[in-house]
Amino acid sequence: MSRLTGLVSKGKVYSIGGLDLEIKPLGVEDFELMEIPEDASTKESMETLMKLVSKVLKDSIPDVTDEEIIKFVKMDHITEIQEAIMDVCGLNKTDKRTQLMKDRVDAIKARQPQK
Repeated sequence: MSRLTGLVSKGKVYSIGGLDLEIKPLGVEDFELMEIPEDASTKESMETLMKLVSKVLKDSIPDVTDEEIIKFVKMDHITEIQEAIMDVCGLNKTDKRTQLMKDRVDAIKARQPQK
């Protein structure tokens, strides 16, 4: 192994829906999950965002299943996870990509029935 193994970043622990999860920084192979074209439909944006959320959750909880993610992760959790990802990766909240993802999540949350 090369000296690059010394670059392994440590995650930070965030409380997501009351559950403490270690969110780890994204690697180079994950950059495509942060790219949402401005002309992408809401459906395309959410599919990309859910791939990102699933990847981050699977890194944090290795035995979590896709079914559990679909069943238990709610829109509020997605917002919390998204903010944790931005923080742990050192992304600026005003970054165009992250703002676009946040806007898409907010738009979907606004269409959901109020409790």
